[in-house]
Amino acid sequence: MRLIENTMKKKSTNINSLPREMLAEILRHAASNSIVDFRNVKLSCKAFLEASNDNHIFENVSMENISLVPWYKKEKIFLKRCKDAKNAEALYRTGMLKFFNKKKLESGLRYLKKAIKKNHVEAKYVYGIILICLGGELKQKGLQIVSSLDRTGSSTRSKTKKMLRMMWVRVSLERPKESFHNAKFGCNSDDNLSSDQGQAWEAKDNPFDNLSCCNSCFWDSEAILFSDMSYIGLHFLLNRYAAAPQELRTDWSKFTKDYFRNRSTLVSVFLLIDAGIPAKKIDLEYASWLGQDQIPMTLIFTKCDKRKKKNNGGKRPEKT
Repeated sequence: MRLIENTMKKKSTNINSLPREMLAEILRHAASNSIVDFRNVKLSCKAFLEASNDNHIFENVSMENISLVPWYKKEKIFLKRCKDAKNAEALYRTGMLKFFNKKKLESGLRYLKKAIKKNHVEAKYVYGIILICLGGELKQKGLQIVSSLDRTGSSTRSKTKKMLRMMWVRVSLERPKESFHNAKFGCNSDDNLSSDQGQAWEAKDNPFDNLSCCNSCFWDSEAILFSDMSYIGLHFLLNRYAAAPQELRTDWSKFTKDYFRNRSTLVSVFLLIDAGIPAKKIDLEYASWLGQDQIPMTLIFTKCDKRKKKNNGGKRPEKT
């Protein structure tokens, strides 16, 4: 027993004798691998715990397993800590939230630009697309920014789409003001994307992905897909689901279902049903889907007070 205790004391002494910079570098390496590894190393001994608040660590920490949109206080504190340390992913997420959710456009673009300086691919993609949608001289600047991105892969597009799906989009980008014309740019494709209203990324990817065309055509089409995606988020946020075209309703249904399936912290879904009228087909279908996917659900019947008033001859029901 004494031998074990002496061995543990010796190991602890060896770690404590390491320079703080070396301890921070070990933590940085663990943090860049995963947040779980960082937490485990940090809690392994007092020396690591004391060195765990180094800015260099949070600048490089992996945010892969952290919720894209911070809902809880701990998540918000962690995002701010990483942002203050100039973590590229944290700068990107902050820029996305400020631009598309909080409607702080200049601030959002500023954070995206900071992320670009740290070679964040998705930040470069979004920033360039925004400038292309604004048109004019900004469009040319946007084309210069995105021209270095890989046109053959769609991973950047899918990651950006996932980020938009996790937040309430309150800013809708207009389609490029000078939308491309294939003949003008000398491209071989006969596709006319300007007539594809309501096509989001999940419904239709860039048709020029596998075709030879100029950068203007490709990134114009990419900007159209992006603007349609932001429009869908804003469209439904404003409670215009009932008046929306069928294809947009399908996109909204897919958005909510994906969110309910993938949101690990979800406790329950409140399904609101108008008590004043018979249950609609869509209410029954959604309740059935929630049950089949074993998603916790709470039924809430609205307008019950109006129903009582109507059945009581127009008088308010007496309090009991």
